[in-house]
Amino acid sequence: MKNSIFALIFMSVLALPNAASTQPVSNATFWCVGEFKNNQIGGSHITPWTIEDNGRIYAEGHWEGTWTKREDGLLDVLSWTWQGNPNDGKDGAFIVQILGPKYFIAWRNGETFRWGTRTTRSSC
Repeated sequence: MKNSIFALIFMSVLALPNAASTQPVSNATFWCVGEFKNNQIGGSHITPWTIEDNGRIYAEGHWEGTWTKREDGLLDVLSWTWQGNPNDGKDGAFIVQILGPKYFIAWRNGETFRWGTRTTRSSC
């Protein structure tokens, strides 16, 4: 049921990524994040993403990067380090759209690849 609710929310904004309202990020926020592939929502990873208002974004012990806020309110994550190796041969750029106070979607190369739900805990 939980995956069905997330799927409905995320599928409703996939076609129009700029249609949902974007909310500013304030202070540090924690997000339980899972894979989104082939229009299927995967379970969340145990390590949350942290988005800080100073432009830092990371999953502790896995990767870290920096973000900038675009004019349209989306967050561009342009550079990141995977387990100590810059981009580790992967395309590091992705876009995050905050969907109100509780959810986000992230895109890489025009494809939805992550979903997130806000949490107050430091683990998911």
